[in-house]
Amino acid sequence: MANGHGTPKEEIAEALGAAVALNAGAAVTYSARVLDAIAALPKA
Repeated sequence: MANGHGTPKEEIAEALGAAVALNAGAAVTYSARVLDAIAALPKA
């Protein structure tokens, strides 16, 4: 998982935005799920 490796939330969001911009299928649905999962992680 990218966030487990210290990837900033903003960088993950940028990658998700690129997937949506490229019309990568269900990217919109899964992007929301990813962001929700990141928000639910305990703060380090």
